[in-house]
Amino acid sequence: MSHCPKSGRVAGRIRACYAPPLKVLRVGAHSVRAVEFEQQATSIAAYMVARSAATVSRSLARIETSRLNIAATRRRRWHVIRGGSSSDTEAATARLRGRVRLLVNANEIPRIFSGYCVEPKPCDICDRQVLPGSTEYEIGFSTLSFRLDAECFTLWQEEMLRAAKQPKR
Repeated sequence: MSHCPKSGRVAGRIRACYAPPLKVLRVGAHSVRAVEFEQQATSIAAYMVARSAATVSRSLARIETSRLNIAATRRRRWHVIRGGSSSDTEAATARLRGRVRLLVNANEIPRIFSGYCVEPKPCDICDRQVLPGSTEYEIGFSTLSFRLDAECFTLWQEEMLRAAKQPKR
């Protein structure tokens, strides 16, 4: 029987030994077991390093694919509403509320993501740029996704509460 280079136990008695059994060459009265042990240990180490590198590269590829899929679904917008607002504040607020009402869905719980804006993008209600560093909100329903600045998000919340209080027909 031969010894496992990893544990030093007899290879026939354990199952999880990565090394094949050592072959003992007898040259006269001496054996060449130590040289073979070094060669097998080196080949096992090289095999494990190669296997680990392959596993890491597969994992990194899967992570990158996942990131791309997540980014693609967050960018998807089916019904985007854009437009400007006027200088008259009451008329502008009424116009914005009318646009916000189109985005209210009282029959479904929305997914709301908020965070600091990194890249300037326009608000989907008022079409003003959301400046980097300011808070932006992304609201998603099953068939609709839109991005709002803080002021339009407040209007959207008010309209959602108003729609929830109205009796269902």
